[in-house]
Amino acid sequence: MLKFSKALAVSIVGLAAAATPALAEETIPGEFSANLSLTTNYLYRGVTQTSDGAAIQGGFDYSYDAFYAGVWASSLDFGDASSTGIEMDWYAGYAPTINGIDLDFGVLYYTYPDSIDDGAEQDFVELYAGLGGALTETFSLSGKISYSPDFYLETGDAWYYQLDAGLTLTEALSASAHYGYQTFDDSLLDEYADWNIGLTYSIDWVDLDFRYYDTQDRIGGSNDDVFVFAISRSF
Repeated sequence: MLKFSKALAVSIVGLAAAATPALAEETIPGEFSANLSLTTNYLYRGVTQTSDGAAIQGGFDYSYDAFYAGVWASSLDFGDASSTGIEMDWYAGYAPTINGIDLDFGVLYYTYPDSIDDGAEQDFVELYAGLGGALTETFSLSGKISYSPDFYLETGDAWYYQLDAGLTLTEALSASAHYGYQTFDDSLLDEYADWNIGLTYSIDWVDLDFRYYDTQDRIGGSNDDVFVFAISRSF
């Protein structure tokens, strides 16, 4: 319960900061926003980070022209002695639109403030580059490549390739799909693919998301197939 409460506190702090955007914008140029969500499972690239349990998540963002920065947090439960109560991700990037194509270049720093020092570093940095855009009035497609020079638990170089698609069905309903492939420099770790597909329905001030996740390793076995429901709000 303590771990869950810490993540909740981080989210509340972000929302409190977002509650006074007018005051901030009087002195600082740019735009501020925040988000809060509850989900039945937190999956990172197809792998649960909460032992298939629920999570509370929240973030705070700042943007100025094509530049942006922010922080996002989630409760965690790895289900063992090395479990950490919270993940906090810090990021910054540059996302211009050129000739109708949305570009995105940035850096993401994953941190685990409550981690237990067991000789291996959990925090790690990732660099990413992506592009995408609307192909029609209702269909969009994007791709991104992420690289970490020393991935989670100091496992060395790692690359992640992803493709995402979105389809607007009605003014309130949309569908989206994701496919990703994770590779590792460490030969002891199996490369694997993950994918998900789902529907998002916007009702007044909240978004409801229902999604199916699955993973498949390089030898054809599958695991971590699960349905996830999430409710979220942006401010």
